[in-house]
Amino acid sequence: MSKNQSFRYILWILLSVFVGYAPMLANHFTLDDAILLTAPYPQTFSDVIYLFSEPVPHQLLLHYRPLTFLSFVADHYFWGDNPIGFHVTNLCLAALSAVTAFVLLQSLLSLKEAFLSVLLFSLCPASSEAIFSIYNRSQILGSLGLFLSVIFWHYALKKNTCSWAWMLGSAGTLFLGCLAKENAFVTPLICLLWTWVCPASPNRRKMIWFGFLFQGMACIAYLYLRYRIVGAIGFQKVDSFLPAEASILTRYINMCWIFTQYVQLLFFPVSLSCDYPLQPVFFHGAAFVCPLLFLFFGTLLIRRNFVGKKAGFGGFWFLIHLLPALHGIPIQIPFAERLLYPAALGGMILLALGFQKISKRMSSFFLFFLIFGNLGILWTRCLDWKTEDRLWEKTLQQYPSSYRAWIYFGTQAMLKKNWTLAFDCYHRAGALNPNRQNRILLLHNLAHLYLQLNQKKRARSFFSQVLELEPYHRPTCWALGDLAAQERQWNSAIFWYEKVVFPVNRWDRESLLIQQRIHFCEQSKQ
Repeated sequence: MSKNQSFRYILWILLSVFVGYAPMLANHFTLDDAILLTAPYPQTFSDVIYLFSEPVPHQLLLHYRPLTFLSFVADHYFWGDNPIGFHVTNLCLAALSAVTAFVLLQSLLSLKEAFLSVLLFSLCPASSEAIFSIYNRSQILGSLGLFLSVIFWHYALKKNTCSWAWMLGSAGTLFLGCLAKENAFVTPLICLLWTWVCPASPNRRKMIWFGFLFQGMACIAYLYLRYRIVGAIGFQKVDSFLPAEASILTRYINMCWIFTQYVQLLFFPVSLSCDYPLQPVFFHGAAFVCPLLFLFFGTLLIRRNFVGKKAGFGGFWFLIHLLPALHGIPIQIPFAERLLYPAALGGMILLALGFQKISKRMSSFFLFFLIFGNLGILWTRCLDWKTEDRLWEKTLQQYPSSYRAWIYFGTQAMLKKNWTLAFDCYHRAGALNPNRQNRILLLHNLAHLYLQLNQKKRARSFFSQVLELEPYHRPTCWALGDLAAQERQWNSAIFWYEKVVFPVNRWDRESLLIQQRIHFCEQSKQ
C-alpha cells in the first residue's frame, strides 16, 4: 500500500513541476544564458573531456562547472540553438530533483509530510530563477548531487549489505555535485545533520568516520582540481559585498541581515526580481533575531521529541545551504533567488510540519490557497522571463536603483543609435555605484559609445579607466589595438594585441582572431 501511495505522490510531484513551469517553454535566452551562445566551450561531444581540465571564461570570471557545461553540449547536440530544448532539459532536471528530494525525505518524515514538503518545494516561486534561467541549471544539478549523496549516506548507515559501496557512492555523488555547482560543497554538514536526526544502527557507527573521510577526500579532490584549473578556490576578481576593512561586528550584522532577507523572500515571494541591488547596513535588528532563531532550532534538535527534531532539521537545512551565500567569503552578487533553490526545501519542511499541527479543514484551506497562489506567481514569473527586455523592464519597475538594468537599456539604446538615451542610461547606472565587474562593463560601453560618435580622445580616456581596474581586459585591449591599427601605429597595435592574445582554453576563437591581427600588423610594418 505504501509503495502504491508513494508512486501516486511521485506522479503528483511530477505533474506539479510540469504544470508550474510549462509556460517557460516559450521563453527566449535571458541574462546569463548568453554564456551558452558566446563563451568558448565545445559544441560537440568530440572533445568534452577537456571540460574537466580547462575553465570556461565569461566576461571577467573563469567558470569551472564541467558537468553543467556537458549538459549544454548535449542540448546543443539535440536542439541546436533552439531555447525550447534547453528549457525542456531544465524542466526535466527540476522534476528529477523534486522526485529525488521526495525519496530522500521519506527516510526522515512520514509519507504525507515528505509529499507536502516536496510539493511546496517544487512550486516555490522564490527559487524559480534556478529553473527559468538555463545557465542556472547548475544550481539544480548541484542540488541533485547533494540529494543523492545524502540518500546513499542514509543507506550506508541503515542497510545491512553493501555499506562500503553506499558510502563510496555518497562521496562520489558529492564530487559530481561539486563539478556541477559549488553549492554541493556543504554536503558533509548536511550528512552530519542527518546522522544526528537519524542515528546510525549500532553496528554502523564506525562507518560514519569512514564516510566523513571519503567525503573529505572528495572535497579536497574537487578543491585541488579547481585551484589547478581556475587558479583560485573561490571566485577571482569579484567585488566583496563588504569592504575589506569591515569589522567582524559589521560582517556579522550583514550576514544576519541577508539571512533574514532570504527568509522573507522564501515565505513572502511578492517582489521577485532578477536583480536585488542591496547595499551593506551598519545596524539591523536581525543581529538579535538570528541568534534566537538558531537557538530555537538547536533546542528542537537536541530534544527527544522526534517531531521537534524534524523541525530542527528543517531549520538547519535552510541555514546550512545559505552559509555560502551570506558573504563569509566573496561571491559574485549580493543576493539572488537561485541561491535559495536547495535551501527552500528546509523551509517547506517547516511548513509541511506546521500543516500537521492544525485541523484538517484549516490545513486543507491553507494548502489550497498556497498551491494556487504559488502557481499564479510562477506563471506570472514565466511571462516576466519571456524576453530579456521584459525582464529588465520589470526589474526597473521594482528596483529603480538596479544599475544592471540601466546598463542593459543603455546598451540597447546604443545598438539602436539612440545616443541621447544611451548616455542617459549609462549616467544613471554610474550614479548608482556599480560593483567592479559592472563598472568595467559600463566604462567599456561608454568608450564604444564615444567611438561611435568619432570622439576617439574621450573613448581612449574611458578605455584607460577600464585598464586601471583590469589591466588585461581583453575587449578593451583589442579595441585599443584596432584604434592604433586604424591610425597605422603598427607597433602600438601589436603591443595591445599581444597583451591579450594568450588563449584561455582550446576553444578560444578570439585568440585566433587576435593572432591574425598581429600577423597583419607585422606584415604592414614591412
